[in-house]
Amino acid sequence: MRTEELLEHADYLLGVAAGKCDSWDDAQDLVQAALLEGLLAIRKGKQIDNARNWLVTVLNRRFYDMLRSKYRKPLVFCGTDCDLAHAVDGLNTSGIQLAEHTTETAPGELTEEENLRRLVARMTKQYREVLTRHYFRGQGVREIAEKLSLPENTVKSRLRLGRDILRKDLTMEKYQKQSFEPETLWMATTGIPGLEDEPYTLVKDDKIAMNLLILAYEKPVTLPELADAIGISTAYVEPIVERIVNGELMKRTGDKVFTDFIIYTEEDRLATLDIQKGLAAELFDGIWQQVEEGLNTLRGTKYYQEQNASARLKLEGYFALRSVYMSVLRARDEVAGLLSIKEYPDRKNGGKWYAMGNRYPA
Repeated sequence: MRTEELLEHADYLLGVAAGKCDSWDDAQDLVQAALLEGLLAIRKGKQIDNARNWLVTVLNRRFYDMLRSKYRKPLVFCGTDCDLAHAVDGLNTSGIQLAEHTTETAPGELTEEENLRRLVARMTKQYREVLTRHYFRGQGVREIAEKLSLPENTVKSRLRLGRDILRKDLTMEKYQKQSFEPETLWMATTGIPGLEDEPYTLVKDDKIAMNLLILAYEKPVTLPELADAIGISTAYVEPIVERIVNGELMKRTGDKVFTDFIIYTEEDRLATLDIQKGLAAELFDGIWQQVEEGLNTLRGTKYYQEQNASARLKLEGYFALRSVYMSVLRARDEVAGLLSIKEYPDRKNGGKWYAMGNRYPA
């Protein structure tokens, strides 16, 4: 990357930053920081093959640093038409607006300001946006309505409902085990995967996506409930859930989402183990007689005889396991009926599949 290339990407970076930030000043600061880091990299002789991708990565990192910095700051509540401190009756006994100071707390405890800030961060965008604009930036109802193209009554309603949610949430602890012991969810499918190997690629090794699917499996839940259970802000949960919903592993019902495929647990996998062992003991001799006949045929082929001892053993193992496995599938299809690929649902990504998941404890 050359110094001249930095300015060539400035406009593109500004567009990316403007889509992330709520203010033009923040967007410009992000671009300036990214370009400065690029300049320093050039002076240090760092080799960068794709300048645009590198600069976007730097910009994204700076953006998340900015978010973390904002969330660490004490809250400042402004405005006179609503007072969030009064909205949390019984929890803010002082009855005054929160200012830039910290309250004395025991080691490890959250101050009132920190707790409120975290709760606001976990709210859905429609409430989080108006509360942040009103209380953090001091914007009035009319200004918020103009900025968001909403009726003033809608803004007032969302402020009121947002305060009600905060009042309720301040009295509850909602973290679940997934917040400190994330589980593993391995995906499997039957049918034809999508153009980009969906649904596997919708989850991959993403622990957050895995545990959101697990948490939304038993019953429909709201995004703030998912955020509370997993212990991260709703702002970070929203795009992940949106991606999973668009990929058709989740569905929406009202303001809630639920996981739309079967997830098998350890209990499910072990439920019929004794029956399986009994069948294996009862049927082994008859099954192995059939396998042995096939192995004898295999051993007589020219290809088999050309292999060394290790390769022959692998061929025999593969043949035995494959024969039994395919027999089980055919028996299953005879009993349960074989679903034609035409009967599989058409997916948005070009595939025709049903997803399944296997859940494993931390």
